[in-house]
Order: sequence, then C-alpha cells, then structure tokens
Amino acid sequence: MYHLRRVAIAVATFVILVVILTALPRALNPVPPSKEKIEADQRWVNTSPHWLDRQACRWVGLCGLMHLKQDPPFRLRSADQGSCANGVRHSSVSQAIRADARVQGRNETRELRGIPDYVLDYAPLVHLYSEEHFWPSDIDEHVKHMMPYINDGALSQTGQLTLSNLNQLNVHPGVATLKSNEDVECRPLWLHSTASIPVPFEDGPDDYDVDIGTPGRKRLEEDTTWFDVDKEHPLHRISDPRKVPGSEAHIRLPSKRSSISLSREQRRIAARYAQNKPNEEGYSGAPATLVLVDKGSGIVDAFWFFFYSYNLGQTVLGTRYGNHVGDWEHAMIRFESGVPRAMYFSEHEGGQAYAWQAVEKRGNATQTQRPVIYSAVGSHAMYAMPGNHPYVLPFQMLKDVTDRGPLWDPSMNFRSYWFDYSANEGEGLEPTHENPNAPIGWFYFKGRWGDRMYGLDDKRQWRLFGQYHYVTGPQGPKFKNLGRRKFLVGVFASVGSILYGYDLGVIAGVIGSSAYMERFDTNAAQNGAVVSLFTGGAFFGAGFAGFAGDRLGRRLTIMMGALIFILGGGLQTGANTIEYLYAGRALAGTGVGFLTMIIRGRVTSLQQLMLGIGALVAGWTTYGCYTNLKDDAQWRIPLAIQIVPAVVLAALILLFPESPRWLIDHNRVDEGLATLARLHSNGDINDPWVCAEFAQIRESIEEEHEQEAKSYSELFKNKSAFRRLFLACSIQASIQLTGVSAVQYFSVPIFAQIGISPENALKYQAINSVLALVAQFACLLTIDKFGRRPVLITGNLVNCLTFIAVAVLLALFPPESESGGTAGWGFIIVTWLFNISFSYACGPLSWIIPAEIFDTHTRSKGVSIATMTSFAFNTLIGQVTQIAIDAVGWRYFLLFIIANLTNAIFFYAVLPETKLLPLEEMNYLFTHAPWIVARVDPQKYTSHLAADVERRAKEIREKGEL
Repeated sequence: MYHLRRVAIAVATFVILVVILTALPRALNPVPPSKEKIEADQRWVNTSPHWLDRQACRWVGLCGLMHLKQDPPFRLRSADQGSCANGVRHSSVSQAIRADARVQGRNETRELRGIPDYVLDYAPLVHLYSEEHFWPSDIDEHVKHMMPYINDGALSQTGQLTLSNLNQLNVHPGVATLKSNEDVECRPLWLHSTASIPVPFEDGPDDYDVDIGTPGRKRLEEDTTWFDVDKEHPLHRISDPRKVPGSEAHIRLPSKRSSISLSREQRRIAARYAQNKPNEEGYSGAPATLVLVDKGSGIVDAFWFFFYSYNLGQTVLGTRYGNHVGDWEHAMIRFESGVPRAMYFSEHEGGQAYAWQAVEKRGNATQTQRPVIYSAVGSHAMYAMPGNHPYVLPFQMLKDVTDRGPLWDPSMNFRSYWFDYSANEGEGLEPTHENPNAPIGWFYFKGRWGDRMYGLDDKRQWRLFGQYHYVTGPQGPKFKNLGRRKFLVGVFASVGSILYGYDLGVIAGVIGSSAYMERFDTNAAQNGAVVSLFTGGAFFGAGFAGFAGDRLGRRLTIMMGALIFILGGGLQTGANTIEYLYAGRALAGTGVGFLTMIIRGRVTSLQQLMLGIGALVAGWTTYGCYTNLKDDAQWRIPLAIQIVPAVVLAALILLFPESPRWLIDHNRVDEGLATLARLHSNGDINDPWVCAEFAQIRESIEEEHEQEAKSYSELFKNKSAFRRLFLACSIQASIQLTGVSAVQYFSVPIFAQIGISPENALKYQAINSVLALVAQFACLLTIDKFGRRPVLITGNLVNCLTFIAVAVLLALFPPESESGGTAGWGFIIVTWLFNISFSYACGPLSWIIPAEIFDTHTRSKGVSIATMTSFAFNTLIGQVTQIAIDAVGWRYFLLFIIANLTNAIFFYAVLPETKLLPLEEMNYLFTHAPWIVARVDPQKYTSHLAADVERRAKEIREKGEL
C-alpha cells in the first residue's frame, strides 16, 4: 500500500508538471498570438547560439537556462569596477540623428491655462515600499545615461539628447529605443540603487571623509528607519509611516549599515541620488508629471505620472522576471465639475478603477481628504491598499508587495501640462502657466524609454513559463490612453456561473452531513429531490430568461435572477422542514437559470472554468464545515454563503445603465442615444463615434427583427439549423450521461460503497475540485491546438475506462471486504482521473461547441434550447442516482460505461471539426456535408466554399453591382 501510494503521488506530480510546463505560457497570454508575433518570437529564439537551448525554448518554454542565476545584490558600484568595466556592447553605428528633425516647441502667443485648485487639493499621496531600492527618477537625468538606438543599431549623436529634442528620434524609420550606457546588472548609481546603504548626512557633502564602517565610530541605533535627504536637512529621521497618522509609536526595524567603504566621489554621487527619496515632508528631488485632459461637460482627468529608471521584477524560485530599464506608472483621478468621482491605479499592463468613496484617503476632518496610493516594491505597480497582490502566475508565484513605507507627496515637485487628445499627431500638449518653460518634446517620443529586450545570446537573458528575465522598456505617457472615455464599467457575467458551480458542489456536503440527516431524516428519493429541484428550477428559469430579457432588459433581468436566488438561498438556510428546503432549491435554481442565460453570450468559453471555481469553493467549504462544526451549522453555513455573491451582484447591477441596444429596440431611442453618449462621449450626442454606433445598432436591430419571427421555426425546418440544434442538444445530454453529476452530487454515498467515511469522501472531493480547475484551465489554453473532435472523443473513451475500473472495484471490494485500504485508494485515484478527463475535455467543450456552431440568427435560441437540455438531463440523473445505488449498487455504473462508449462512437460519426472555422465555412459544412462525417475531408468543403464565393462574386461583377 505504501509503495502504491508513492507511485500514485509520483505519477500525479509528473502529470501536473507536464500540464504546468505546457500550459503556463498560454495561460500568461491566452490571446492567440498573431503571425507577426510568432515570427518575432521565432527570431528571438534563434538568437540563442545553442541548439539544445533553442529546442527547449520551442517545446517546453525553457529558454537560456545556462544563464539562470540570481540577480546581483543591491549595492553601490561604479561602472569602472571589475567585471562591470565596459560591460555594455553597443552595435555598430547605423545612422546619424537627422538634421532636419523638428524640435517640438509651443506657441508662445497662446495664453497658457493654469492648474485648477481642486487638482492639487486632491493630489495623491504615494506610499513607497519601506525597503525599496529603486526610487523615483527624474526623466531629464535618465536621458543623460541613455544612448539612442534604431532597431538594433546605435545612432551617432551630433548633440546631447534632452527632453526638448527627444522627439527627433521619431523621424527615423524603425523602432527607437533608449539603451543604457552601462550594464544595468552592475547597478550603476543612476539607477538609484542606494537604499540598502543609507548614508547619514553630516555638515555637508565635503565631510564624507570618514567611512561609514570606520572602527570606533558609534553606530546609530534607532526605533525608526533612516532615509537620506538633502544637505539642507541633515540627519532627518523619518518615522516608519506604517502607523496611523498622529501615532507616536514606532516599529523597530533592523538597522542596515554597509561595511563597504565608499570613495569621496561615490558618496557625493550617492548623496545626490538620495535626494529622490522623499524626506519627512514628502518631498522628492525627482519631479512627477501631471497631465490634465479636459473631456468636456465639466469632466477633467488628472493623470499623475511617476518615473523610475529601473523596474525590478518579482522573484519566482530564486530568480527575477520582468526586469526592465525605464518604468512609467500612473494614477488618474476623474473630476466632474471639480468633484472627484473615481480613481484609476496602473498595474503592469493593466490596472484597477475604483469609485472615489472606496479609495483610502489621508487627512483629518479639517483638511482635504487626499487619496493614498501604495507603490509595489521593485515593480512600482500602484495599488489601492497595502499587502500582497498576486498577478499573472497562479498560486501567487508572482506577486507585488506594498506597505506603508515613506510617504511621497508628488504635488511638491512636478511638471504640469494640459493635453488635447483630439489634436493632430504631434500636437496637443502645452505647459501650464505655472511652468511655462517645461519641455514638451519628450512627450511625443514614440520609442521605448529603456533597453530593448535582450536576446538569448546575452547572458543576462532567459525565459521560463513565458516570463522573461528582461523585457523591453515602456513607452511614455502619451501612449497610456489619455483619451479614455469608458471608466469604471465592469462585467459581472461570471457571478451567475460561479453561483451555479457552487450550488452544484455544495449539495454533496449538505446531504452527506450527519446533522442534515438528523434534522430531516430523508430517504434516497427525498435526497434526489433536493438535488434535482435545483436543476429543474434552472430549466424553467432558463426558459423564461430570454422572454424576461426581451421585455425587461438585461439589467432588470439580472436583478430579478439575483433576487430570486437570494430568496431561494434564504429558504434553504433557514429550512426546518424538507418542504422549505425543496422550495429554496427550486427558487435558487430558477435564479441561476435567469443569470446563466442572460450572460452566457459573453463568457461561453469560460463557462466551465467559472463552474469549476464555484465547485472548488463549495468543496472546501463543505469539508471545512463538516470537520469543524456541529449541529445544523454543518449544512446551514455552506448554504448561507451562496447568498453573499448574489447580494453583491444585485447591489452592483444598479450602478450600471441599461443596454443602449435594448433601449433602442424598445422605442426608447432618445434614452438609448443618451446612454451611448454618456458611455462614450461624456454626453455629447453629436459625437461622430456615437452617431456611427447608433446607426449601426439600429441597422442591426432591423435585420434581427426580419429574422426573429422565423428563428425558432427555422431551427426545426431548416436542414442546416436543425442539424446544429440536434448536435448541440446531443452534446449537452451526453455530458450528463458521462456520470459527472452522479459523482459530484452523491460522492458521500458512492464513496461509502467501498468503505470510505463521509469526512474523507468530502476531503477527496475537495481535492478533486482543485484537479478539475487545473484541467479546465489547461483546456482553455490548448483547445485551439488539439481541436474539438479528437479531444471530445478521447475524453469520453477515458471516462469509459475509469468507470470500468470503478465498477470492478465496487464489485470486488464491498465495504465489508478486507481490502486494507488499497481498493479505497484505487477508487479515489480513478475518480480523480475521471474528473481530470471530464474537466479537460467534456465539460468545457459542452459550452464551446454549441456557441460556435450556430449562426448569428439562431445562436441565442439554439444555445438556450441546448442549455435547457442539459438542465433536464441533469435533473434526471440527480433524481435517480441515489435510488439506483441503493437498489442495484455497482451495476448502476454500467450505465455510464455504456453511455461514455456510445458518446465516443456518436461523436466520431457525426461531429465535424469546428476549430477556428470561419462562419461562412461553418454554414457551408453543416449545409452540404453528409451527416456521417467520420470519413469526410473538411478541406473538400473549404475548397468548394472558395469556389462558390468566387462564382457569386463573378456574378455580382457581371451585373455591375460592384
């Protein structure tokens, strides 16, 4: 038994590692790469001089492993020390800076606008990380340490690059890049890598003759963190600001003093760069950049940009990923008539937006409440709260960390501008009258503010799981979507699917609870009713959702579904009789039916993943409650938790406007136009984009109305449409016949068939939910690579094999047998394998295929009928499973063996491959291909389609219609 367990663990570990190695690169970039991007990546891989390295990079995403090492420590070094001397290799000079390049200037005759008082009143405060090493930088100083490159060739310079003439580089064909003059891994001083060696200021810079580490000199021991400030403020101490403002208490932090002896010149340079660390008043020597954008109708967006010369990536397995030279971060505050309404925080390639009321602020009752930003260590990503912030990789492998470190007030030192986002290219920016001589040429620089991504021939570069050690530096503020119009508009489409998954998973722990059995004393038929009434309610909810959506609109329909679900959840939680539990389950199912039908169009490809997340939460919740709670709390708390996301959904949906499309479709044209204008042009109904979108919506609605009357009848009368409907419904029915619902709903009685206790059954099912989520995630990453047809066929065959093993184990090792636990472990592993197979193949494809095979006129109604088919078969399985297990035992699972085998044969015979098939080819395939497609060559129909399209185009040309 011990060795079998070790082998099982080893096999499971190997499978998980293979999934991780192959799936993570796609997980980090789920959007299929373009042809150009694939070619660029291939060129990058070819920069490796080693054949084995190139193959490992192509097949498993591991590139440059021989370069793998820890990043250099944070210490002051000069570029002429040791291995850092002349560490950067510059390519041969390609061309000189064009003499005819235009230096951007401003119109001196135009009166400059000032900064509104409210912008500075509500200027943000930034908590830099307490152990930050790369502090805010001045872009003027940064440019002095960079060399201009076009593609991979250095430019010869006729003069020093400045912020006023940086836009000269735009006239050269190719990609402009500012590349470091020094090897950044040598940590040159201008990167501001000085924080680990705080240098206390004496009377002035000339007093740096005594080394910090001189013997006999008394070391300073304080309950505060020391930060270097300028010479006018000697020995300023900054108390650790992680305490509440006004508190006298300090946190004792370790005193960090360097034993490195620095030269007089190094100390002088270090002192200069240390000025960029905020002093106790929040002042930094590195100016921030304020860009004001007037959106009209009293709306002004204030963009606060913060620049750092170096972005230090985060650590995974001892190495860093995402390093780059040059780092632009920003926060945006939206004002409406001088009142702050919302705030945006930039985070890596994206960001988060919050209502103004939700943002943390600083200031007492008599002061203006200023928003607080938390800057992550190294990456400088901006967050609304301190703590850990995972991103990109799962399991918090990559995460940002923020705390209440030194407080930076960017309003004490900044450059300020107004920008007209509607102006012509190369125009629109002008300084404010507070700094009329502020340079503006840098703003129009289209290139990168840091080194281009190093190739694999550079020892500083490697790539693991799609993450690069060094990436290309960013573009500047002009390319941060300053003209954004939509703001704080989110989609809660996933909530309904998560609720559905949670309710499907939670019921296994509820009916398996000893307290539940004592309360209701149910039999197999009653437990079946508790399970099946939920999916039965979902069947009817899905049927009415389309009607309600057409009559009431998307917003009210979602609200109705959420309220019905809340009522059902409340009845379940407070039930004292089985009848109340029945009613609660039916109502909750009806609410889920409303939610899943009204939102499915947007999240079809993620439907199974959302279900998996809900089931994961349910599995661990029921297991935790079963093992830690007594009495009715064992089952009431898991049922009560489902109400929380529904309440959030019901509350938040009120903040969003009704769909403009629905308003226009229901003759509320003026409201629809006004909503469009409010979402896209700050209320301007004459905006060209709004007018074009409005016309397109009306045209689309008219076309839909022409088709709507015949859409339901077309599903049954039209040969092509009926074939698609038959296939979609067959897929949904077959999914329930795989046995997944039986195992999910009745894990406790099923596991009891082989002698596994209820507590262990819930634990193994909770682990099962983790494996299922990993498999669902892997499916979304690889499904376009392997296709639909082979994956679905293979998945059903694997399911068949696992149920053969289940039936054999249950037949040979009943609960009273002396199997010593070996049979139990075998049963557990087989159920895990089944769940992985189902979650990778059958589950996701049951939502993907129906959504992509219908045409635009029949999709919503076809998917609706297919989903109702799923609910109907789910209800059937839920009602009969425990009754059948009690009656015939292991023989019940023969049904699933036969069903999975016939599923595989059926799909082999009638399911065509639809992977990445355009709509025109899909229509042609389902219209002209024979029903039995096992031996059909899809290329035949693709070529026929091309010939047919050419024939029709020729007819149109001959008629003179083109």
